[in-house]
Amino acid sequence: MKTTRSRIASCLALVVAGTTAAAAPPGADAEPRRAHSLYDGFGGGAAAYDSKWLAYFSLERQFGATGLPAFSRDRLRLRAQPFRGWMDDTCVPAFTPCVNGDHIKYGAFSRRTFSIPRRGSIAVSARIRARASGIRRGYVVAATGRRLREAHQAAAVLQLFEPGAFLALDWFVSGHQAIPKIERTPAPVGVGLDRAFTQFLPAVRIEPRRFHRFSIRYTRGRAPRDKVEWMVDRRVVAVVRDAGVPLDVQDPDRYRGIVFPSFGPGEPVAASLSGFVVGHGIYSFVDDFPFFPSYPQFVSIPREQRIFGQGIDALFDDVRIAKVTG
Repeated sequence: MKTTRSRIASCLALVVAGTTAAAAPPGADAEPRRAHSLYDGFGGGAAAYDSKWLAYFSLERQFGATGLPAFSRDRLRLRAQPFRGWMDDTCVPAFTPCVNGDHIKYGAFSRRTFSIPRRGSIAVSARIRARASGIRRGYVVAATGRRLREAHQAAAVLQLFEPGAFLALDWFVSGHQAIPKIERTPAPVGVGLDRAFTQFLPAVRIEPRRFHRFSIRYTRGRAPRDKVEWMVDRRVVAVVRDAGVPLDVQDPDRYRGIVFPSFGPGEPVAASLSGFVVGHGIYSFVDDFPFFPSYPQFVSIPREQRIFGQGIDALFDDVRIAKVTG
């Protein structure tokens, strides 16, 4: 059985190996080229799932949970009700840097890397239905004073992750709300605090107990300039530009109260991005930034404030990739 470190290493190796060169920009008069594909409809069960996805870490499985992942009516089912896994100042076992994995109740990456057009866009979308349980309305983490939104307590996650730049673009989907997130992962697994940040945009209300299509689209243009869009049922609900620059640096007045404030200026990353992998999973988000015990800003949060009966039952279906070149 592979160690957690070897699973993570294998995942990163597959990410690098699967990256292909970005397409050359077409001529000025060329029509944009569009490509749409189904990456996984989850109809093939466990064997087909393992051929397309690499489970890189699961705190729930580490604490003895079974049935992650599971399959129901040709859909992926990730269920943990309530969460049992938690970490504070401990680390992911067998991983040399001290990495706190409290967020990741279950997480997996695509074995394929999807190249980013030099000019154009790439998007991932999936149908997701999430049913949260044990949510505490207005819950405040006593150790930090932060009030947790529903989707911070328990959520299904869809992600685009660029491993070279440690850029993560996420949807956090819960029962009644969904929250966009943008991140450059901090060291020891990412970049320094002058460039790292994790920031959540305003929550979007969604109709509970039904499937919605969640999409994340990254567009790169001239200069190069870039844009990230988050969509629900094909409607754009959030937009960010200059993906490597924290939002409270770009517009301090608008994002004065953002979760979480940045520690540095960040940097533009559009020119350095190569390819995204797709991620999915179930998460909580109790910690404050930065999340790793190696930082003096780290705040210890006891077990009873991390897991208090909350959990999630999530169904994923119809994961699609759309690319426009030009």
